[in-house]
Formats: sequence, C-alpha cells, structure tokens
Amino acid sequence: MAETKKMTKRMVFERVIQVIETTDVEDKDLLIEKLHNEIELLNKKNNSSTPTKVQIENQSIKENIIKELKAFGRPATATELMATETLKGYSNQKLTALLTQLNDSGAISRVVDKKKAYFSAN
Repeated sequence: MAETKKMTKRMVFERVIQVIETTDVEDKDLLIEKLHNEIELLNKKNNSSTPTKVQIENQSIKENIIKELKAFGRPATATELMATETLKGYSNQKLTALLTQLNDSGAISRVVDKKKAYFSAN
C-alpha cells in the first residue's frame, strides 16, 4: 500500500498557483498575488518565536526537575520525582513528557533498567 503524504496549506497554495499559471483564468495575477500573500502569512506564523504561556511554565518546571535530579544524587524515576516537594503537583505524564524533552536536548540522561526509565542530571 502506497504511503500518502499529507498536504499542508502551503503545499496546496503552491499547487494552486502552478495550476493557475498554466491555465487561462480571469484575474490570474490577482489570484496569484492573493495566494502568495497567504503563503507569506503562513511563513510569519511559523516564524513566531514568542513562547506560549505553557512553554514558559514548562521551562520553570524543567529547571525544577534538573535541581531535583541533582539533589537525588542518583538516577530517579518520574514517580520518585512526583514525590518531591517542588514537583508533587504534576502528573506522571506531564513529568515524563518534560523529562523526555530534557533528555532529547541533552540536559539529562535516560537509562532503562528492567523496563523502568531512570533519569539523571548531566
């Protein structure tokens, strides 16, 4: 079975521009201009570098996670981190997601032992 690639808005707009350019359509230049404008709006939206409220909150939580991992002095699980005073209000899923992000960025290390993930500060 062939894998189909999902078309993004940008891809659709670019394809429509190609079709319009090869056909004799009324107001051809105006249509192309409008589509290029839509593509430019998508570019601006994707280049927005302002972090969201949740991203700012998550950064604070990540800093607390690293502090707690350093305080443990040994690899710890997400469940153990949940039991700490600073991280007790967060779910296992939330902490695991943030631990994964920290691991991917290289800020912490992850080791699996007997199907259990342990994290340690680098």
